[in-house]
Amino acid sequence: MLVDLMVRVDDEQPEAGKKYLCRHAFTEQKRVYVTPSRVEKLSGLVWDMDKGVVIDMPQIEKTKAYVAEQMNILREDVYREMNPTPYKVALSQNLYDFLHNLWQSEAPTQELR
Repeated sequence: MLVDLMVRVDDEQPEAGKKYLCRHAFTEQKRVYVTPSRVEKLSGLVWDMDKGVVIDMPQIEKTKAYVAEQMNILREDVYREMNPTPYKVALSQNLYDFLHNLWQSEAPTQELR
């Protein structure tokens, strides 16, 4: 596992072997191209305003087994006790632009007199 890429619903979904620009959420200068060898979708719809819960909730044993499996394939430097390497979570260009435009439009503007 190298990076989790957050995308908007209307973004092109990542595919293995295709290059993607990954942006840091807060630091404009931090960006990198990544060409994944494998892509795994990590999220999905759980709650719908009209229908309520829309998934079959997994048994706790299955969830625990999944977490243990994921910990086994996670790089050791990410979860070591001394100086762990931060795990990267990046934004697609579309989501980055959306968030920064939202922050700019909602941030209070001071008035100097």
